Amino acid sequence: MPLICSQSKTHSFEGPWGWLIVAASLIINIFLLGFMLSFGVLLPVLRSEFNESKGKTAWVGSLATGLLFSMGLPVVQLTAFLTCRAISITGCVICAVSLVSSSFAKNMTVMFVSYGLLAGIGGGLIIAAIPLIIKKYFKTKLPLAIGLVASGASVGVMAMGPTLQAFIDAFGWRNSLRIMSGVVLCLAVLCLTFDPNVEQESTQAEQLNVEEVHVQVRNEKEDFDCSVFANPTYMVGVVGSFLIFFGMYVPMFHLVRFGQDLGFPSSKTSLLFIYIGICSTVFRVISGQVISRQWMRPLQAVQLAAFIMGSAVLALTRASKYGHLVVFAVVYGIANGSFAASYTVFLLTAVKPRQAAMGIGFGFLAPSVAIFAGPPTVGFIADQLGSYIPAFYMVG
Repeated sequence: MPLICSQSKTHSFEGPWGWLIVAASLIINIFLLGFMLSFGVLLPVLRSEFNESKGKTAWVGSLATGLLFSMGLPVVQLTAFLTCRAISITGCVICAVSLVSSSFAKNMTVMFVSYGLLAGIGGGLIIAAIPLIIKKYFKTKLPLAIGLVASGASVGVMAMGPTLQAFIDAFGWRNSLRIMSGVVLCLAVLCLTFDPNVEQESTQAEQLNVEEVHVQVRNEKEDFDCSVFANPTYMVGVVGSFLIFFGMYVPMFHLVRFGQDLGFPSSKTSLLFIYIGICSTVFRVISGQVISRQWMRPLQAVQLAAFIMGSAVLALTRASKYGHLVVFAVVYGIANGSFAASYTVFLLTAVKPRQAAMGIGFGFLAPSVAIFAGPPTVGFIADQLGSYIPAFYMVG
């Protein structure tokens, strides 16, 4: 399997192979992002196992999630030497090893390294490679392709949240991590579809010989293009997203524990991920279509989704019944899905095509700092004040 360039035939632009990559990426997101964004199911278990505070336990998942979305720039640099296929397969191996290692952890410090650091880096390599390879295959249908792939995260949360809870109840959290390690390793097979050989939009594949294909692949390698910082629209969107990402994943981490504090068992509160997943899935695709039809600009869609998400978290402070949590899960899922799809499309379309890699890389690197800090900060406040309510007011 070639790592830098491939001698396989060139695939057509926006053709069948591109949609095969979309399907493979969708499945990868379902299992990988679905599992890692369901850390809220693991949090109470790890907290009890290692007798640690909410804040310290949340750091494990927050570190992994932050790294998951901060590997864009390193991957941009790696594309000068490796294909997206090689990068993503490497990520699968690292992630699988990290989960096995975490299953043998004896304390939270080991979990910081084995799960927080290694799983975050491995998963980040995979997630960062996906939009770069899709960008090579699509232009007019890019928002739809991104929306479909992005829906994998919400489908994954819908499926993996309850599934992970069932695994933990049946096999324990250590064996559950070992099972997920095997699943992640199998995802490497899907990464084989990430073939970099695609014809240019205005070029017919049959006009290219093998040597020209190699030149084309090398020319498509992305550079560290700092000119994106001179783009005011792009910078407004990225800087504004910092505060959004600070609170965006807080419910994913703390909703199960918050439900337990209200008197509901984890087996019931983990089902809230189903409502979040269904709504997020539907609105990731809808958002892609809305932007494709130019009914709303990507940045406008991002701003609207952020407003709804913040309002939902504020309303969560008034929850006292399980039905209230269900309503929150529905509204939050709608806003989360809309934001995730719109933000990715915004990063890819607010810059020039040659700046796409840098645009997506920095666009997720900057907010990842907020992702690092958000869930642990909320956990710390909840520990100090004995309630999630003040922290949710701050986040909303």
